[in-house]
Amino acid sequence: MPMKYRFRLLETQASIGFGAYVPEDDMSLGELLEELHRSPMDEFLRGAAIRAVQDAPDEVLRSCAQSTDLIERSLVREAFAGDAEKLKELGLGEAPDAEECAASPLVDLRNAARENQALHSQWAELLQANIMRHEPLPEAAELPASPYSPEECAEAGKDIVALSDLHFVPKKKKVPKLPTCDALTWEAQGKLEKAGVELSQQSRHTESLAPNGLVRQWRRKVSVKNGALEYTLEGMHTSFGRGMDFATAQVALTMEIVERYSSWVSVDGLELPEQRSSRALVHGSYEELRAAGHEIFDPSRLPLNVTYSNEALYWLPCDMAGKNETCLVPAQCLFLFCNLDEPALFAGLGSTGLAAGTVMEQARLSALMEIVERDAETVTPVDPAAYFRIRSTKPEVQELLDQYARKGYDVLFMECTSELGIPCYHSFVTGPQGQLMKGASASLSGPKAALSALLEVPYPFPFGPESRKGPAEAPYKVLEDLPDFSTGNMVEDLRMVEQLLIESGRRPLYANLTHKELGYPVVRAVIPGLELLPDYDPFTRISPRVISRILSKKS
Repeated sequence: MPMKYRFRLLETQASIGFGAYVPEDDMSLGELLEELHRSPMDEFLRGAAIRAVQDAPDEVLRSCAQSTDLIERSLVREAFAGDAEKLKELGLGEAPDAEECAASPLVDLRNAARENQALHSQWAELLQANIMRHEPLPEAAELPASPYSPEECAEAGKDIVALSDLHFVPKKKKVPKLPTCDALTWEAQGKLEKAGVELSQQSRHTESLAPNGLVRQWRRKVSVKNGALEYTLEGMHTSFGRGMDFATAQVALTMEIVERYSSWVSVDGLELPEQRSSRALVHGSYEELRAAGHEIFDPSRLPLNVTYSNEALYWLPCDMAGKNETCLVPAQCLFLFCNLDEPALFAGLGSTGLAAGTVMEQARLSALMEIVERDAETVTPVDPAAYFRIRSTKPEVQELLDQYARKGYDVLFMECTSELGIPCYHSFVTGPQGQLMKGASASLSGPKAALSALLEVPYPFPFGPESRKGPAEAPYKVLEDLPDFSTGNMVEDLRMVEQLLIESGRRPLYANLTHKELGYPVVRAVIPGLELLPDYDPFTRISPRVISRILSKKS
């Protein structure tokens, strides 16, 4: 019988949901262990077993800790990874060996075993406080030692071509004709309903600075038969849409549902039965598949939470930008909530690089911009001297800014453009208790990026309290005067960004995740050599690019 899992939302922070994948039926620790021996690489099952171990009585813990069974022993290590005294008490005070690390699909034990990971974690703690809470970084003498040599820091990012230096010649290509927001919303809702997607009523959402915010829940169920794994996963998810007007917010909400629904994938062996593309998974290690003649992506070019040691993985053929060829990419880097019969490379990848559109070029450009945004945020330390405020020449935007001022909201911005030179802005409000609410966005159009970042800020409008005031000396900039490199044609904009990334040695790859019943283009983009998440959790491996930026400012 297949396992049955449910996605259970535990909390929502800043419009981001955090949850767990739990067995549908209550299971004892003994039952969970029995299932784990049948499917040792099942991440969902492993998580449930860890929670059961944490609640187990001491005599059961001691039995598992001293067991010759690798699954039981490694479970105890994972369950109490943050409690060195408890592990020592249970006789597991020494570092886990390679066999214990390999017994789990999760990254925890393998991450802790990485060289210099404790040093990277020190940097991650400082950067998390700086980027997510705007706390100042220590002075140079108080910083941890650099995980990289001076030569590595000096060379970091030097291979990246700046957009302002790119020799790009636009072509006179026809601009794709897109449907109106209202037309697309009604068409997409009809397709979702026809596909049997259970949708809640659409509701107003006032937990962001967007003047129009909408929220809707939807249900998805997938089935996976892959290697030793066989399970179903079902859950209710929440999507949001924001915009300057109602129609824009509504279409953003609807297309986010399309995006997430399409990228949560059913698997039958190596086949993807619900996807429009006929491409199937391929199984094997990097070296094995490369030796067999496959064009294959080196996972080590992504900011993994573990060292990839040539383990056998499942791979999906992806389109290469600028080439009529495909390249194998690990499926777990592509699918939402991916849980296949393999070890994990990330603690949690999220949705970075996922996008939907009415045409493929639109989806690809949006996917690339999201990665560019996350990368730029990750490698740009926060500096209050760079804060600014905005004014606008557009009446509807200036009226919104005036409304914020009347409510006592002090909305600030900071540019976080990376070496690529694609405009990226960080917008934020500090609440009365000091809580920082922020949004970020990247676009070839600086005005579009800054406005989008503003609308993403999860500060309640119009019913929120007055915010704290930012630095009085932060200057005003005119929104429409921000740099704008867009050609006005999404096809040419996509070609420009692809050329920039290719010349920077970071050729994009695209997984086509279009759902056969919905039909809207959905892609997951992968860009080698760029960062993915500015969260800076304990598993993070710090990029030499951000270390270089910090040290250059502190010197």
